Amino acid sequence: MKTIALTMIVKNEARSIARCLDSVAPWVDRMIVLDTGSTDDTMAIARAHGAGCTSAAGPTILPPPAMQRWQSRTPTGTWCWTRMNG
Repeated sequence: MKTIALTMIVKNEARSIARCLDSVAPWVDRMIVLDTGSTDDTMAIARAHGAGCTSAAGPTILPPPAMQRWQSRTPTGTWCWTRMNG
């Protein structure tokens, strides 16, 4: 059986992440969010809407190429839909 996973790299998306996840949830089997240091409720909202969450925040934020490698290696779906801020 083929599956679809969504990965998102986000920061301070509390205003829009619920709407985004709700709109894609019917079409994907798994949603994964990499938070890059949000200071709002992004992670809590993503979890409440069914996403698995990981934080890349800390003393050293991952540079964009490292985030993109994470994004390409993390999903467990046959197909992966990715989204990155910027």
